[in-house]
Amino acid sequence: MKRKVQIYNYSLITDAVRSMNSTVFFERLNTKLIAETESDANGFFQVTLQPGTYTMVVVEDGKLYANSGDGQGGINPFTVVTGIRNVDMRIDYKAVY
Repeated sequence: MKRKVQIYNYSLITDAVRSMNSTVFFERLNTKLIAETESDANGFFQVTLQPGTYTMVVVEDGKLYANSGDGQGGINPFTVVTGIRNVDMRIDYKAVY
């Protein structure tokens, strides 16, 4: 599924403005936007990043979506060390299990 993907400096819940009564949607993150790209129809995207820890969100209906954390208050974090890094993100807010 084609989506806009945004990568921010590592962001905590305290860096975010939540969308009304939501635990997975945010109005904005008050951290630096590092990269923005669009995935293809299969969800694949590629960006070049320096080593570090980042937050990844997708843009859904004008809101920032992230459905995981690190238990330390970090929003959907991932770390780049060297080389190629695969990061999976499940977009399941409309799913019924």
